[in-house]
Amino acid sequence: MQSPFVTLFLNLDETDEYAQEVALIIEEILKQRIQGIKNEKGIYTTPTFPKLVYVLHEHNCLEGGKYDYITELAVECSSKRLYPDYISAKEMRKIYEGNVFSPMGQGTAHVKPCELLCA
Repeated sequence: MQSPFVTLFLNLDETDEYAQEVALIIEEILKQRIQGIKNEKGIYTTPTFPKLVYVLHEHNCLEGGKYDYITELAVECSSKRLYPDYISAKEMRKIYEGNVFSPMGQGTAHVKPCELLCA
């Protein structure tokens, strides 16, 4: 049986009214990924999906921001499970007219929102 190709876009936007709740959700996702999932032999392994993509902002880039603790957790997760992938919100905004959005496909393709609607 094939796993569904799913990407979780872990974007903690400080201006979101639910930023605290989003932080808790991202924290739990990372903790579960660090632990891994038991295979049929009872050994914890790295799940292939969902793919994790963590967005770096000024408030979580390990320079004293409010959510640095979550980035530290993401780094720990990367060292053990090779995920999440990382995206710079600052650089993405420069390239995509102020937008920050999830990659499509295998995590390498970014299609501007207007290209999705106009295609």
